[in-house]
Amino acid sequence: MKHWGVKWNASDSRVQRDINEVTIQFETPWDGVMALMTKVGEKYKDVSLVYDCSEEQVGLYEKKLVMEKGDVVFAKRYKEGSKEATEHYMEMWGLEHEFTYDPKIDNYRPKWLEEEKEEKKTKSKKKEKEVNEQEK
Repeated sequence: MKHWGVKWNASDSRVQRDINEVTIQFETPWDGVMALMTKVGEKYKDVSLVYDCSEEQVGLYEKKLVMEKGDVVFAKRYKEGSKEATEHYMEMWGLEHEFTYDPKIDNYRPKWLEEEKEEKKTKSKKKEKEVNEQEK
C-alpha cells in the first residue's frame, strides 16, 4: 500500500518503445494506481502522461488520467455501469466487436446475451412447431 496504493505489487508488466512513445502496461490487484501515476507525472514534467485503468469486469473501475508538464489536464473515474465506462472498457480491452449498443438502455450489451436470447426463441418456436404437428 505504501507505494502503489493497492494491496500487492504490479504484475504482468510489459514495455513497448516507439520513436516518440513508451507504453507501459501492468496489472494491479483490485484497483488502479491513480495516485502513483499522478506522482510520476509530477516528477517527469518533460513527458506527457496518459494513464488508463480498466477492471476485468465490464465498466466497473474505469479511470483515465492525462498530465502535461506535471499538471493534470484530465482526470476521470467513470460512473460504474455507465455508457462511458463501458466504452472505455471496450477500448481498453479491444472488445468493441463483442458488444452491441442498445438505445433502450443507452448502453451496450454483450453480443453473447443477444445470441443466447435468439437461441432460446428458436428452440421455443421449434418445440411449439413439434407440439402443433403432434396434435394434428
